[in-house]
Amino acid sequence: MMSLIDFNSVSSKDLVVQVLAQKWPLKTKSIHSAISHEFGREMSYQAVHKHLNELLERKVVVKNADGFKLNLEWIDLTQKEASRLLEKYRSNSGAGPQSAYLLNSLHEVDQFLLGLVGQNIPKDRPFLGVYWNHFYVPLMAFNKDYYLIQQLASNFDSLFMTSGSTAIDSWCAGWWNRFGVKTLTGVKPGIPENSLIYGDFLVQVIYPKELQKAIHSLYKSAKRVEELDLHKLFELINQKNEIPVLVTRDQVVAGKMRGEMERISGRS
Repeated sequence: MMSLIDFNSVSSKDLVVQVLAQKWPLKTKSIHSAISHEFGREMSYQAVHKHLNELLERKVVVKNADGFKLNLEWIDLTQKEASRLLEKYRSNSGAGPQSAYLLNSLHEVDQFLLGLVGQNIPKDRPFLGVYWNHFYVPLMAFNKDYYLIQQLASNFDSLFMTSGSTAIDSWCAGWWNRFGVKTLTGVKPGIPENSLIYGDFLVQVIYPKELQKAIHSLYKSAKRVEELDLHKLFELINQKNEIPVLVTRDQVVAGKMRGEMERISGRS
């Protein structure tokens, strides 16, 4: 299933990088045309020119007689940094029973959780419990993440809950149901909101109150999924925010939280 939003870019500047990641070298005019025709985004020629100059200064792109292309040194550095960061997120080594991370956007939180749970997908279908303020997936998933998300849905005994009861939450719940995930909307189990239970691990995301209010207002205003303001949602997903994430390994507490979720769902 395709996402309702093209999440291949995070900002207008990143769109320029995305274009050059698919075809190179390209002149400014060709990049401007690709952004409009291939990504469906409106951007002035002057804005493209400005972004290219900034990317040149940061050595993200290089320029020759044929046009612009990504800097191989930047690609190598980015790949190494991404691998290092992902490994740090995935491993809990040396951090004790609890680790704290400070992420910078809803999108970063989403990628963090996918990396944490998806690093080693088991074969024995362990429990995966999620209780969130609203359901976001598949609305905020990158196309490249769909295969992993579907794997998670089919390889875990999944129980997803949300206190949200909007039309958007119901639509997202229906999407998860297609992959065998048990979902409940409009419920409030006796566990902290925005929590994930994965084996012995507990993950709690602490979203800024203003960000949660903005998302709740956006969801509540849409009586149907077609009425959702996708542009505003896209902005909120990538809006810069300091979002603490706590990862704790505690078999007893994880078991109690799982029991509470199963009680609410009628599975216990």
